[in-house]
Amino acid sequence: MVAVPAEQLDVAASWNSAGLRGTQSLTVRARDIEIPNSNVENYSHILSGENRRLNALAGREEHASYGGLFTGVLMNCLVGSMLGATEAGLEYVAAAAGKHPVLGSTYTSMSDSGAIRSEIGRLWSSFDIYQRAAEFNADTIDHAAREPEITLTTEDRVAIRGRATQIMRGCLSIVQDLLWIYGASGLDKGSPLERIWRDVNVGARHGGFSKFVPEEAIGLSRVERDPKELTRMF
Repeated sequence: MVAVPAEQLDVAASWNSAGLRGTQSLTVRARDIEIPNSNVENYSHILSGENRRLNALAGREEHASYGGLFTGVLMNCLVGSMLGATEAGLEYVAAAAGKHPVLGSTYTSMSDSGAIRSEIGRLWSSFDIYQRAAEFNADTIDHAAREPEITLTTEDRVAIRGRATQIMRGCLSIVQDLLWIYGASGLDKGSPLERIWRDVNVGARHGGFSKFVPEEAIGLSRVERDPKELTRMF
């Protein structure tokens, strides 16, 4: 990660992915940038936590430091955004339940339907489980950041990524089911539910959580093989 003066950057292209247009997400290219070796950190040392141990030995760990926990913190940030969007979707549909009828039925409001009430309850319960898993991940990382002598094991790290992956997929499933409850009008352009559905679908497909890599990494650690054979993102 490098801080570069804006005047030395060119905008190469805008991102056209659904959910990222208009968010100022851009591909940039740096021109004539020289980075001294003293300002470069080997990324494998960050992922492994080695730089945290070196800093601790040098007496530079007076406060909580996430320097060697970058990937774990990244998982927290992405998961937090997904949980926030999913919670907003749940609140939106719950508020609408007392106002909108169930089309094609005699229910004058969705809240009159026992089936819909049960489904909303199930989705809130599922969300609560995912939120608790995210809090556990955050607590684990925070504890390691505050205690320099603690080094998260490979099993700890792949488990954090695995839980984060299940949270992301769970949020995606909840939002998909909310659309079944709310109906196709939830996909109208400008609808809050449409924006939530779009952003959660994009977020859940981040490379850190897709293609079953997190699950295979856990499997490798459980059969006493090194997950680094597959990935270093943990």
